[in-house]
Amino acid sequence: MFGSRKQTRRLVRGVNRRPGVAGANGQRRWADRATLGKLAIALVATAATVALVMAQGPPFFYRIGQTVQRDIRAKIRFETVNTSRTDRLREQAAEAVPSIYSNNSRPIHQLEASVESFIHAI
Repeated sequence: MFGSRKQTRRLVRGVNRRPGVAGANGQRRWADRATLGKLAIALVATAATVALVMAQGPPFFYRIGQTVQRDIRAKIRFETVNTSRTDRLREQAAEAVPSIYSNNSRPIHQLEASVESFIHAI
């Protein structure tokens, strides 16, 4: 009375069964009630997902490169970089750094000595 209603399946050995071929009771495997129920659930879930994605909100009316005729106001605060002012400030900072030169006369003396030795060798 309270036992499992699940029927045990017999294993048939040596029989090559292909999907969609009639089974032992004459039904096609994909046409049983459980498979059709799973297929219906999958189709309903797919349709609901597509409807949710497509009806999420109004489409974006502006495209890249398009010039609009009216002002567009942002709902959130954001900052942009002023590149021309940034470049000008970088140049001013570079000009403000003092130029410091240190004279290293050792390479000049080495060159002079090598030129003199070359002249004496000729």
